[in-house]
Amino acid sequence: MMQQDGKTLTINSESPTKRDLEGTDCTDISATNAKDIDNDAFEGCKQLKSVDFPKLTEIGVRAFQESGLESIHAPEVKRIQSLAFQDCHQLESVDFPKLTGIGNAVFRGCKQLKSANLPILDTIQRYMFEQSGLQSIHAPQVKLIDHDAFDGCHFLESAYFPECKDIAREAFVFCNSLKSASFPECEDIAREAFRSCEELSSVFIPKIKSISVACFWGSTNLKRLVVSQALIDKHDPERHGWWWKEKGINPQRTKITSVEIWAKEQNIEAIDNDSLLMLCLLNNDPDYRPSWPEIGRRCPNMPFHLLVKHCPEDKRSSLPTLSKKIQDTTQPKTNKDLLLAYMEQLRIGPSDKISSQIGAEYKDIGWLTSANNIKTFTLKDIAKILYAATKEIDKTLKGPSGPGKNTLG
Repeated sequence: MMQQDGKTLTINSESPTKRDLEGTDCTDISATNAKDIDNDAFEGCKQLKSVDFPKLTEIGVRAFQESGLESIHAPEVKRIQSLAFQDCHQLESVDFPKLTGIGNAVFRGCKQLKSANLPILDTIQRYMFEQSGLQSIHAPQVKLIDHDAFDGCHFLESAYFPECKDIAREAFVFCNSLKSASFPECEDIAREAFRSCEELSSVFIPKIKSISVACFWGSTNLKRLVVSQALIDKHDPERHGWWWKEKGINPQRTKITSVEIWAKEQNIEAIDNDSLLMLCLLNNDPDYRPSWPEIGRRCPNMPFHLLVKHCPEDKRSSLPTLSKKIQDTTQPKTNKDLLLAYMEQLRIGPSDKISSQIGAEYKDIGWLTSANNIKTFTLKDIAKILYAATKEIDKTLKGPSGPGKNTLG
């Protein structure tokens, strides 16, 4: 059963196809009962512009290949087969929050594709975004990037994959606009993975075990490379320059360093590895700008004063927001001023209830009373203190006209 409403065709079928559009001038499909899309179901259907499949779980091989599709709403999709969206030149973004399995070359040739949200996918398959217009991708659980996955993505400017361990051959070849690449957990990079990335200037791979031949050939703008200390110890850039050059890295042009070397330069001691990686990443990847909650989740035990001290000035949005009152009063210009401003903010409250509430939650560390005390506080501690204070402020400011405001940011 089908029903037409303007340009939208409503279909009750569990497996809609392009035949449903024949004889209509509809460009949009709504199929609330659709569970799967068969192979070739809408292949070459230029008429199709948008689809709404709220219960869809699987998309077949070449299902939308070379169609006129501009947008798709399918929040329950768990698997997409090979070539499903290949050469969908009008598709602008994809969001598949439950996607766990995907085939090859799914988005290859999608020239207008700008963003992809794939939050639980663990593998970027081969040719997946080849020659697409991709500018940004959110895929925090990816462990493997297969060969040619981003080949020729000329508009991709940064790559950050926090869980990725392996990068296959030619994965980012000819990404002409790629400026920074960060893979905190990566251990192996295959040959020519970053070949001819002409704008690539910063690479962060602190746990790398092996870099294959020609990995960075043609990427002549590489200025900074963070690798594992073990790799530097094994192949000293000053004595084994030939080893790095066969990878496409010139030690005379590229600063090759490690997290340990960076920490020593910054006089950072006695800090857990996750926190050290985060601080180093913040300072070595110009495009990495995490939120305050993201930093807290990844390294809850980081001393708060170290984050403030070593957070680059242009990345202060990664820190908790200071209240307007504190900003106007202290007007912090340096990181030292900023740390003092946070101390001032944490010591101010609308009532003694905040101090007593915090005292109850922090019997082991107490309340802030001096500049040195803040060194005992971790990000987890600061988050709890701010939360406790915010709840009390909200209570005191709440009036008959509506909820109160969070003056602690």
